[in-house]
Amino acid sequence: KVRRLIDVRGNPQAGRQEDLKRSKAFERALATVGITYEYWGQRLGEDALESGTTGKPLAELEVLATREMVCLLGHLHEPGGCHRLHLCSALSTKGAFHVVHLLWKDHEHVKQLPHKDVEEQAASVIRFYEEHKQFAEAARVARANDNKSSPSEGLPTVTWEQFDKSLFGDGKARRFILPFDTELLWYPQWLSRAKADALEQQVRDKITFYHPTYVFQEPNGGF
Repeated sequence: KVRRLIDVRGNPQAGRQEDLKRSKAFERALATVGITYEYWGQRLGEDALESGTTGKPLAELEVLATREMVCLLGHLHEPGGCHRLHLCSALSTKGAFHVVHLLWKDHEHVKQLPHKDVEEQAASVIRFYEEHKQFAEAARVARANDNKSSPSEGLPTVTWEQFDKSLFGDGKARRFILPFDTELLWYPQWLSRAKADALEQQVRDKITFYHPTYVFQEPNGGF
């Protein structure tokens, strides 16, 4: 059983979940189930990790973790994008610790993922983006060397002030200039209707989209 929760968030007041922000109420709620709260964000937060000053507090955490079960609280739900993953990786090399990551399976149940699996998954994501970044850069250089024109050249340009949603329905390709330095190249005939429908069905069948789930215990929306 977890006996101590160590908050490693650099800013424990950030985020949208008010009940998880650092507060006396949060500490009392943990205490009711026998968990002690400690804030280590100044020593093991994102800034400390980036500056390379986590050596001593990690050594203290190692000693503490040999005595009792400890849980680290970071900012992000997914460990692959949270700095606590790097803290756990450093701990896993220092001793015979059994490190698992706790994630919400749904709004009532928690799932446990072994640290090794999470670490490998995070590394594979980084490799994927690095490889595709290299492919994209190589393709860009090849296009430049071939003196090929930009895909948007020759397309009628529609500014944001000229935008009309009916322009999506006449079957013509266009270049839309959107706010925030964004462009949309519209090719309505890129796929046939049958191929587009098949692609949409494949995406719906093969890809899982995660949406936040909220549960309220009181009719007025309270918890």
